[in-house]
Amino acid sequence: MTAKRWPSLRMSKWSLLLSACCMMWLAGCAQVKDWMVHQFDTPETVYFSHAGENWKNTQSASEANVSHTEELRQEPVRKKKIKSKEIFRETIYFSNDSYEPSLKETEKIRVFASRVIDGQHTIKITGHTDSNHSHGYNQRLSANRAERVKQLLSNFGVSESDMHLTAKSFDEPAADNTTEDGRAMNRRVLLEVELTIDTSYENQQSQR
Repeated sequence: MTAKRWPSLRMSKWSLLLSACCMMWLAGCAQVKDWMVHQFDTPETVYFSHAGENWKNTQSASEANVSHTEELRQEPVRKKKIKSKEIFRETIYFSNDSYEPSLKETEKIRVFASRVIDGQHTIKITGHTDSNHSHGYNQRLSANRAERVKQLLSNFGVSESDMHLTAKSFDEPAADNTTEDGRAMNRRVLLEVELTIDTSYENQQSQR
């Protein structure tokens, strides 16, 4: 009886040993699998995760830049006004012994009036003559020329209270009275006015 049971017992031990080896082998495979997953899967997941975060950060920065640019575009440009002085002159010429300007010279008077009609200015009107005839004669002639120009300026809308007349006869020549061309330049009325000019320039947008 004892001899018959011994082989059965030995087979049972070998079965147990074989089973234990199989279990150890399976456990080892599982550990290797976990190690491979940790070594290969985890870096890829982290890589793509960081890439997604970087893309989101870049997108947010771009949106912020666009928003800032839109704010600068929408900000109104401020303008600053400044005042400056300008002396405006015009010369009206006359024929010999005449105080009535030609059509061409009358047009110059009209243009002058259009520039000063809206302001409160003192217009200096100074009459001049050439050296022909006596000083007294030319004094009256220069006064008549200045008065005629004043009347025309008034007709074009300039207030008479803004005009100041002076007659100089031939005391202040603009050219040589010994030549015809020089005398023609001396038969004149000089208009002068100091204009206050309003100008504006754009300020730079405020720095942020």
